[in-house]
Amino acid sequence: MLDPRWVVCERPCITVGGELSASMLELRLDDSTRVFISPCQMKANNGILIIDDFGRQMLSPRDLLNRWIVPLDRRVDYLTLASGMKFQVPFELMWCSRPTWIRTTWPMTAFLRRIQTKVLVEDVSAEVFDQNLPAGGRDPPGVL
Repeated sequence: MLDPRWVVCERPCITVGGELSASMLELRLDDSTRVFISPCQMKANNGILIIDDFGRQMLSPRDLLNRWIVPLDRRVDYLTLASGMKFQVPFELMWCSRPTWIRTTWPMTAFLRRIQTKVLVEDVSAEVFDQNLPAGGRDPPGVL
């Protein structure tokens, strides 16, 4: 028998892309409604934050990781209200991205240490890619 006080829910999954800017990482006060809008990492709390094509954002990878180095390490973030008052919120999320610049740019060992799970996905050779295509070289129906 299920306890009626419990409800089935899904963890949040938030996706951001090239539109990601520094302002999206902080609380924003909506002038018309006078309600604060949560930053993307808070919306993804206890779920998944997908950063599509990491490194293409308006915010540089270095600036983003400098903003998150403490939250990644301590599992808490500090947000600031318009009044200047700071408060602590949990920073419990799984960050998913494919940073193509890791091997080619500045040293990131301090940042990589704070990312819980890292999976290396190597580039696929043209021969292996072609082996997985169906006859005729076209994608199967339903694949974009």
